[in-house]
Amino acid sequence: MIKYKNNKVTIDGITFDSKMEVIYYWGCTVEYIDVKGMETQQGVLRRKLFDYLNTNLPLREVTKSIKYGQDGWIDSDDLKKKRRDTKKLKANI
Repeated sequence: MIKYKNNKVTIDGITFDSKMEVIYYWGCTVEYIDVKGMETQQGVLRRKLFDYLNTNLPLREVTKSIKYGQDGWIDSDDLKKKRRDTKKLKANI
């Protein structure tokens, strides 16, 4: 947590906690999973904050999508790409 002072007032730092933490015991690796809904400016800022504060920890963002995801879940970046490609196909028709 990063604290700072502004006009002699101490401001508490900003933190971000992911929804889940998955630990793979065989590979001794840790993966953080964050469940997303619609993408907002706050969500983008939180992702950047997590990446800045935890450079060595992987964060995976998943979104529920029945249309595009296997078992209803898909990575948020993959979902954006698939929606963009679908929109391009509809525009070309």
